[in-house]
Formats: sequence, C-alpha cells, structure tokens
Amino acid sequence: PALALGGAAANVVLLVGDGLGLAQLAAARIHAYGPDGRLRLERLPVLGLVATHPAGALVAKSDAAATALATGEKTANGRIAVDRQGRPLRSYAEALHAAGGAVGLVTTSSLTDATPAAFGAHVERRGDEAQIAEQLVESGFDLLLGGGRAAFTPRSEPGGERSDGRDLRAEARARGWRVIERAEELAGDELPLLGLFADGKLPIASTDPSLERMARAALARLAASGRRFFLLIEDEGIDSAGHARRLGAMASSLTAFDAAVGAAVELAAGDGRTLVLVVGDHATGALSIDPASTADQLVVRWGSDGHTGEPVPLFAYGPGAERFAGLQDNTELARKIAGLLGVGLDARP
Repeated sequence: PALALGGAAANVVLLVGDGLGLAQLAAARIHAYGPDGRLRLERLPVLGLVATHPAGALVAKSDAAATALATGEKTANGRIAVDRQGRPLRSYAEALHAAGGAVGLVTTSSLTDATPAAFGAHVERRGDEAQIAEQLVESGFDLLLGGGRAAFTPRSEPGGERSDGRDLRAEARARGWRVIERAEELAGDELPLLGLFADGKLPIASTDPSLERMARAALARLAASGRRFFLLIEDEGIDSAGHARRLGAMASSLTAFDAAVGAAVELAAGDGRTLVLVVGDHATGALSIDPASTADQLVVRWGSDGHTGEPVPLFAYGPGAERFAGLQDNTELARKIAGLLGVGLDARP
C-alpha cells in the first residue's frame, strides 16, 4: 500500500512479535516463501530499528521491554509498568482510555503475561498473574482477547489457579463485560469484551482462534465504537519457538503473525486514519542462517536458547509512519505513539 505522509493518526495498532529479530524475519520468509519471497510486514513502506536494553542491563526480558513500549520509561527486568522503586508507570493506553478513547489488547499468550500486562497493570513481579488479572478487569479497557483463563478462575473449577476463590469472569460480567471462551463467539460488536480461549498460552499458530481472527474481530469492534482507539496485537509463539530452537514452529508463528499484520493494514488502508506499527520486543535464540544453506535448503544455527540484545526491526504504515524511520530507543517509540494519540505520558497512572 502507498504511504500517506504527514497527517494525524486517530488510531494506533501496535503489533508486537515477541522474540522477533531480523534473523527470524529472514528465516521465516525463506522457510515459507523462498529467498525471493516477502512477508506482508516487509512490504510496509517505513523501516526502522529499535534498541531494547532495559534499565541496568543490556538484554531485555519481555516485561521490561513491554514496559518501555507501553510507558516510555525503562525499568529493570522482572517488573511490569513500575519503575525501579516500585512506583507505577502510566501507559498511553491508560491515558487514552481516561480521555474517552477505546483500548484493546489481543495476544496468543496469556492476557496476564508480560506484554499485554504492561499496558494495563502494574506489578513488581511479573509472576503475580492473579493480581494482573484483577487489574485488567478493573482497567475498564474495552477488549481483552487471548489465553490465561486460569488466572481468572478459582481452583475449585477445572483449570483454575486462583487461591482466593474469586471468579474474575463473573466479576467482569457484573462490571458489564461480555465474557466468551469459544472462537465462534467472536462475532458481534458488543463492548467491553473479555475472551479467554485457553487456560494458559494458545498453541503456536493456533487456529481456534487464530491471531488473525482475533485481530479482525478486535479491529472491527473498536472501529465500530466511533472512538479513537489503541489496539495491541501480540504473537508470543515466535519467542517460545526461539527458546525451544524450533525453526518450523517459529516460522509458522511468524507467518500467522504476518496475517494479523495484513488485517491491520487492510483497515488502515481503508480508513486513512490508522497508524500500523510492527515491532519486536527483543530477539530470541541468537539465530543465524548457516553458510551450508542453499537456495533450496535452509540451514539455521541457534546460538542460544535465551534473549539477545541487538536492535530489532520496526515497520510502519499510515499517517505519521515517517516519524518511525531510523534507529530509536523503545522508549522513544512509546513517546511518539503517545504524541500521535494526543495523550501525556507522566510517571504515574
């Protein structure tokens, strides 16, 4: 699609590939389409690089990386949207919601996992998923779709992990949420909507529902709300496959993520008011394409089963996209998004 330079973005869709680095892009593209193929996201007209280091270290975990992407502030690994003193950091999603905008979070991971949590919760330990679930229900956000049902459900029910006996699904319904647990229930336009499709993470490249299906449902509902909106769409499987050093699973997850990118770009191309940003939070696996590879045979090497600290790619399309070219810190990315949405990023919710 052609790039519309300048102008103001009414809406922002941020697609985060957990563990997405340049080598992951290259390997997934070759695996899926051959060396001359292209992913949808690689066809977007603006390209940048994003530095990902957290406070006090060089290699980020997803919690610190997501905090920077959501709040414009660095924190130490292990924390979610709080600073190194444990004080909460406001996200632009929270600021937009407070100003009357609509907010959605979509993930193939648990909704209580690091990346979605950083946009609507504040905890000193990322493992406090029961507390994160409570805060997400209390956030007043308009749409939450993903896994993580266990953190919303008491131990007295199958798959539940809450030791306090609370059923946050029932509490969400009492607050006016529609709560769904099956992919076929995604049809409709009601908001607020809480979709819990697995006890934990969704399977890599899940089709029930797929990330694309959740993305399309979220985009349609938020666009129909008539309000300015921010939507996070995260794929977690790229990272999981990188930790496990599984090329096929990584490529499948990345191509499924790419389909969700396509859905966002379709909406943005149609309305001319939506900025689409695609970025990694960090890279995973120290992946490289081996010299033994040929045009017909891809051979890769995994140098690690952990995260790495190199800059990650960013792709942009829509009004304001040109502001994201070049090398920038992940905190700069957040501040630019906040500016486009017309909200402030102070240090406190």
